[in-house]
Amino acid sequence: MTAQISQVITGLPTAPDFNTDTPEVFSLKAVASVLAQQGLPPEINAFSTQANVLAVDVNANAQIATAAKIAAEAAVAIAQNAAAVAQSTTGATTYVPNQAYSLNQSVISPLDQKVYRKRTATSSSAADPKDDPTNWLNVQGEALPLAGGTMTGPVTLAADPVAPMQPTTLQYVENNFVSLAQMHAAMLSF
Repeated sequence: MTAQISQVITGLPTAPDFNTDTPEVFSLKAVASVLAQQGLPPEINAFSTQANVLAVDVNANAQIATAAKIAAEAAVAIAQNAAAVAQSTTGATTYVPNQAYSLNQSVISPLDQKVYRKRTATSSSAADPKDDPTNWLNVQGEALPLAGGTMTGPVTLAADPVAPMQPTTLQYVENNFVSLAQMHAAMLSF
């Protein structure tokens, strides 16, 4: 939440003027001015406290923005490096909209920096390969994010688990544990 200054400084009444005010009016204006000025310190103190909180908030946001800028610049450098590696290892060039590409020609998408191969006959399109799976194949595939995700196909494990947090195969469970039916039958035999 962004800090705000909500304190309002109350305006002062018209100041007395000895050149134009009668002594009676001058006296009334002077009293009103003094009374109004007595209320200013708490308002000014509240205003300055809120201004200081706002300054701290603005500085914190500036630090966050600077860190985000540095992270974004690092991500750009990583993406550019990945594109350079992809280009040097696949012979792919950066995709240019509306340029004709031939079957099996490789390009690098400017949108995601991944390598795509043309899967249809020579044609041109304005759509980036990332957004055109009919004409382009992502040759890098899609990895499961480190944060997790959903896999829709079968997963084959290389071996039985040897550590507590490793996944278990059905074969391992069936070979190493007694089924409920076997336990029930064993209990009934006593």
